[in-house]
Amino acid sequence: MFYARQQPARAYPERHGVQVSTPEGRLIVALAQEQKLRVLAVVADQPVNDIVQRHNLVGRAAQLCAEGVVASLLMSAHIKGEERLMVQVQGEKPRFSFMADVRPDGRVRARFRPTALPPGTELTGALLAAKWLGQKEIYRGAATVEQDWQGSMERYLSDSQQSLGMVRLGAKLDENGRVVFASGLLIESVGGSGLEREEFEALVGPLRSADLGEVMTIFAFGQLQGAPVEVLEARPVLVNCGSTTPRIEAMLRSLGAAELQSILEEQGQAEVTCDWCNDQVVIGADRLRELIAEIGAAS
Repeated sequence: MFYARQQPARAYPERHGVQVSTPEGRLIVALAQEQKLRVLAVVADQPVNDIVQRHNLVGRAAQLCAEGVVASLLMSAHIKGEERLMVQVQGEKPRFSFMADVRPDGRVRARFRPTALPPGTELTGALLAAKWLGQKEIYRGAATVEQDWQGSMERYLSDSQQSLGMVRLGAKLDENGRVVFASGLLIESVGGSGLEREEFEALVGPLRSADLGEVMTIFAFGQLQGAPVEVLEARPVLVNCGSTTPRIEAMLRSLGAAELQSILEEQGQAEVTCDWCNDQVVIGADRLRELIAEIGAAS
């Protein structure tokens, strides 16, 4: 099979209705402040670290990728059923590309290039988010990326979603480059709540400067700003690129018998590296001959 590593789901204790972080990660949807605020929270240290390590990202590249994955997971709380969310960011300063694909069941895959970036704090670019159902794009929104991911997401909510929102993102790496903290918080005004911006800022303002780790710990105990939260949903977060050997073979078939014969003669086998999870699949000579024969039989 051709997929990113996963760990089996485990049962974890709940604290005041909010399930604490699991190794697979968690996305939690809740209501707060007398149902005036919708709270989306992500804790995904291990899944994000898996993505960073698989793509051999270091330093600032690892940091930006980690924050991008958390941001994409927060944005995915709006999708359901068979929909999926594709998030793309094209960085100008520094130059980089990021892409994430998130499913409603918490499956996520992402990639980031290049593997390393020069040090610095400047961040500019463009963000595009598209919602897909099957092969059909059903929604597209865009925002500029300036200074950091948090501000970019807030602009996206304001410009594309027409809603008041506050975003906190955090990612930390240890001295060995492993992601040891990857969490995020997205708070939106609930439609019909009648909140004006001034009242919304009064409710969420203290969270903008509070330590995110402490906020997430308190949230795990069912509290936000000293008030209880009402949990509506909790989803696991799992890294899964979705590529399989049959899909790789289908791609090879699309090259045609002549191209496969050329690969067989020149290389003796086909080596395909997954763009999403960086795993490599080797299709040996015998299987290549079978694929060539299958193409010939079907023509």
